[in-house]
Order: sequence, then C-alpha cells, then structure tokens
Amino acid sequence: AAAAQPAAAVPAPQAPATDDEDEPKFARSGAVVFRLREPGWVQVTDASGTIRINRVLEANKPVGVVNGPFPLTVVVGRPEVTDVQVRGRPFDLTPTVQNGQAKFEVQ
Repeated sequence: AAAAQPAAAVPAPQAPATDDEDEPKFARSGAVVFRLREPGWVQVTDASGTIRINRVLEANKPVGVVNGPFPLTVVVGRPEVTDVQVRGRPFDLTPTVQNGQAKFEVQ
C-alpha cells in the first residue's frame, strides 16, 4: 500500500462573529493554534526539520506556532478533543484523521 501524504491545510469557511461571552476565546496569533478540551499530544515540525512542539498540551490553554519555515507538518494525537485554527480560521481535522491521529501540513 502506498504511504499516505499529509493533507494540505485549507481553512474552513469562517463563521459569522458573535458576541457570545460564554464562548471561549481562541488565541489570535500563530500560523496554527491548538486548543484542547482534554489533554492531548501535538507535534509540529517545520520545513527545516526542527520540532517546534512535541508534547502533551493542557486542556483549555491555547498554544500557537507563529512562524516557519513552512510548510509545518502537524500531527494531533487526540483530534476528537482538539480545536485547530490555521491563520485565524477554524480548521476541520475530520478529513485528516487516519488511525486515530490527524496529520496535515500548513503551507
């Protein structure tokens, strides 16, 4: 079987802005920002092979990767509890999930 290539990150259409104060605010900076509802592992590697993040992230504490070099290769260990933004827009992990992990690139 051929090895699967990571999917390219294409931001989902942005939802209209709301003033709902009950909605947690996402970190606004970073090419890619992660916010987990439960602890989960995330790895981000830049184009030079430097690992930018490789650890278990805490719940409800957004973490972002601001710069490259691009592309950034991303692996999310618990996509079912992870919300991702790519350049400020929600990113749907669902199509990138394989064997329980989400794998994608941020160009």
